[in-house]
Formats: sequence, C-alpha cells, structure tokens
Amino acid sequence: MKKFKFFFIIAIIVLIIIFANIGYYFERNWQYFFGAKHYSEQGDTETLKTYTSSKMGFEVKYPPSWTVQDNGDTVEINPISKKVQTTYFSVGLRSDLTSLDDVKEKLSTSVSLTPVQINNATGFEYNDGGSFEAIWLMHSGKVYVIRTYTSITSGGDSADQIFSTFKFIDESSVTYTNNDYGFTFSLPDDWKGYSVVKSTWDGTSQANTKVATGATLLIRNPNWTAEKHYEDIPIMIFTIKQWNSYIAGDFYTGAAPINASELARNNLYVFALPPRWNYDFSEGYQEAENILNTKPLHPFNL
Repeated sequence: MKKFKFFFIIAIIVLIIIFANIGYYFERNWQYFFGAKHYSEQGDTETLKTYTSSKMGFEVKYPPSWTVQDNGDTVEINPISKKVQTTYFSVGLRSDLTSLDDVKEKLSTSVSLTPVQINNATGFEYNDGGSFEAIWLMHSGKVYVIRTYTSITSGGDSADQIFSTFKFIDESSVTYTNNDYGFTFSLPDDWKGYSVVKSTWDGTSQANTKVATGATLLIRNPNWTAEKHYEDIPIMIFTIKQWNSYIAGDFYTGAAPINASELARNNLYVFALPPRWNYDFSEGYQEAENILNTKPLHPFNL
C-alpha cells in the first residue's frame, strides 16, 4: 500500500510537471494555433521611394523626405530631422543566429510573441511594452530582425507604413543589376540568358538642334533572334537635370506627341519608358508589358 501511494505521488508530480510545461509552451505560442498575423501595404505608397539591398535580399519603400543609411549588415531609415535620437526603421541580418529558436532563447520569457508571415517568410513579433517593436523572420536560412519605432508623435505612423512595404527579393528570379546607373531589374525565370543592348537617345530643341543625349538600355528576351525579333524592354536614362528640362518641354526625343513615362529614380538618374515603345507589336510584346506591370525596376543611390 505504501509503495502504491509512493508511486501515485510520483505520477502526480510528473503529470504536474508535464502539464506545466505544456501550459508554458501554449502561453508562449498560443497564437500559432490560431494562425499567424499577416501584413500588407498601408495607405498610399505610390509617392514613396524604393530602396533595394541586393546583399541582404530585400526591398522596402520609404518617404522621399527620409534618408537611408547602409551599415553593411544593417540598414537604417530615418526622417531627415529626428525629434529623438533613435532609429525609426531598421533591417538587420543576424549572422550570429541560425534559427528562430536561437532568438527565443535570447528574449525575455515574460513577453508574448505574435506569429507573423511576410512574403512566405515566417517569424514572430516581439514587443516589450515600450515604443519599439521587433519582427524576427527566417528566410532562405537566414535570420532577420526588423525594428520599428512606434511612437505616433515621433513618426511612428510612417515607420509602420514603411514596414508594410517590406518584402524579400525572390532569389530564384533573374535579376539584372546595373551598377553604373544604380538599379536592378527583376525578370521571370524563363528570361535567364537575356542580354542588354546599349543605345542612345538624342534630345532635339524646337529649333531642330541637338541639345542633349543619354543612354538607352534594351533588355532583350533570350528568345530573340535575327530572324524573329521579340519585344525589347527599353529603359531611357536621364540625369535629373535632363529630365526636368525634358518635362519642361525644352527638347523632345522623338516624333511621338507624348513624353516618356518615369519608371523610378535614384539620387542621380531618372529611368523612363519611351512613348509608344510597344507599338510595333513585336513577338512577346504582351509578356514585356506584363513584366513592366510588376514594377520590376528598383533603383539604389550611388
């Protein structure tokens, strides 16, 4: 009888320990049983600039009046004039961590972790109750941390909007990088083997005098042959001064009665699509149009 009581007490203690651990795990991770938090773009993002980090594999949009500082394995985005000495938005690559479990071990056990999912990357949101939030993500075997300063009186609304535009660059896609002018261009997988043909545009004044010139890059479909031409994706490159002059009507670049359309810009150049670029309806012109509809050109500052 005494042995039975002894083993009964031991069994109760073991069960208490088991259920206590289950309760602790559920308290820390209960949100996973009900689905992760998903993020999508907030507000009007058409006027935002785009920053792309090929090294860290992400892109994000930010207000034109904010600045970007690339510190190698951390990128900070801040208002030009900060009211407090702190970073409003940052993305860091944590090479010292190999999994989200490593992150959890470093965090306080007294805070809740909310699961999140961003562009097929999973992770969790951590808030210690203050003005800072941290999103820890696992993507392509790497651990990232995104920090936002959430004080509404100090620019937190903009920081939240910046975060809502964050996305990882698909590493399986084909990407053309131009370091001379400062941009990347994302292409479908079946464009592997594409080529880039360099040309020029000339600007002519109303007096029929050549007053400006610049580069035009033609991204060429890999199926293009001398016998069968596929539609190129043309990118006209203007200096900012040239573009302002062009828009003001100081010169024109062709016979079309409409101007080229701006695709994006960095601190030195404006990238534009020529007017009526697809009016020859070459083979594959619809595919080229669809690619451009995805806004594949991502500038970076030089």
